[in-house]
Amino acid sequence: MLPIVKFWSKCQLRTPPYFHPDDREVLTRRRVLPQAELDFDRFVESPRFGDSKDDQFHLSLIPTPYLGDLERADIFILSLNPGFNPADYFAEYEVPEFRRRRAQNLRQRLRRLRFPNMGLDPAFSWHSRYWTEKLRDAAIVIAQRKYAGRYLSALEELSRRVAILELVPYHSSAFSDHWTIMELPSAKEALRFAQTELTSRAADDDATIVVTRQVEAWGIRGRNVIRYASGEARGASLSMASRGGRAILRRILTRE
Repeated sequence: MLPIVKFWSKCQLRTPPYFHPDDREVLTRRRVLPQAELDFDRFVESPRFGDSKDDQFHLSLIPTPYLGDLERADIFILSLNPGFNPADYFAEYEVPEFRRRRAQNLRQRLRRLRFPNMGLDPAFSWHSRYWTEKLRDAAIVIAQRKYAGRYLSALEELSRRVAILELVPYHSSAFSDHWTIMELPSAKEALRFAQTELTSRAADDDATIVVTRQVEAWGIRGRNVIRYASGEARGASLSMASRGGRAILRRILTRE
């Protein structure tokens, strides 16, 4: 078991709030905890629903420190934190399969899944198309060049080979509290994984890393590491016009 997965095995998923126990002291000191426990019905009745200024973490949602199969992936996109969509509450509390998949992702129980990166699974396209839109250009070219135009097969390969690593694991609609990057033990664990395991794989030509956001905070560079400049990070594009998108496509087309 990878150290980061072992670290997150300590996060209980029985009842909200959901957070890593090592983060409790920081979250409490920063007045993120205590926090009202919300399900879908409570959320839509709460003041947080529709509040465009609410950038607080949603600790009633399962943390997403990573997305995809960390053991088998060979393309890693490094980002800041999982965003937030009000549909997250409906998905986790009203759709059992969605909640089960988020839990499987956290525990990395993904071996038998056709789409281990659930952000690229068409079965959940009703919830969010964020990653399918980000990787759409690559998927189109992969479909044409490898699968006789079959887009589903391209998504399936991307889902197996692409993983997302978040610096901060908690969902929020915006991110302003950059103190968390330096203080949260879970953020430090993400940094350790990126700076040791992932950079080692990249140096051995076993991985491509695209650092899209908080490039300096991630603090990695070297062979097969693409670091976005400030202008690139603003949109974090992975289209074929971006360095990251081209690097992802190059790896998919040249390495099985």
